[in-house]
Amino acid sequence: MNLDNGFRRLAGWTAVFSAPLAYGTLIISFVGIGGDMGSFDTAVNQNAATILPLLAQKPHLPLWSSLFDFFGFYLLLLPLAIYLWYWLHPQRGAWATLFTVCGLGYLLFGALGAAVLAVLFPAQAVLYGQTSGVEQQIALAMFTAVGDAVQRAVWGILDPILAGVWWAGMGWLLRDKRAWLGWGTLGLGLVNLLSGLSAAFQFDSLANVALVIYFILAPLWAGWMGVDLLRQRQSLT
Repeated sequence: MNLDNGFRRLAGWTAVFSAPLAYGTLIISFVGIGGDMGSFDTAVNQNAATILPLLAQKPHLPLWSSLFDFFGFYLLLLPLAIYLWYWLHPQRGAWATLFTVCGLGYLLFGALGAAVLAVLFPAQAVLYGQTSGVEQQIALAMFTAVGDAVQRAVWGILDPILAGVWWAGMGWLLRDKRAWLGWGTLGLGLVNLLSGLSAAFQFDSLANVALVIYFILAPLWAGWMGVDLLRQRQSLT
């Protein structure tokens, strides 16, 4: 099956551009909490409320962090997910479709979470910084409830499991066509499955380690995959 070269280039470039944006999310988030690794780990993996007093001092940073997250980890990878399906579906049929559905779920649910936080976090940070007493506690409660729902439920459990199935499955299918890329994709998938299942069963220490590995490897994988597509002189078959 011959695929459109223009769409191949689109998938390649969006994947390449996603990598620096994804790493930018981590940098902005780290700066936003004053460079405190302990606070960063607690906020991401345990309780969003711990960072609200810090964000109240820099309410513009959570907006940019969420937008970078929206595009870097999620939305810009949609063309790549679709292209991989078109490439692998003729030989692998329903398996490629199943894995791709999981991948699209990961990307769309993840993007939805980032969009929600792009609105919630800056607004509640401003409200927290400008109020006191009951109003400040309401802002904290709203920030905690929605922030934990996104970070611990959607990003902590649902997304890693969906991404894990997508990457592990696609990696398994890619091995015959791109051995190193296939095994690397498979490994990334297993890391995500470990993260999601560990979070679901409340093995927090294990989930945290797997999450850090994901933060490092996922943008690297996207860039690697994008470069591989752009290096092809014609559409893959």
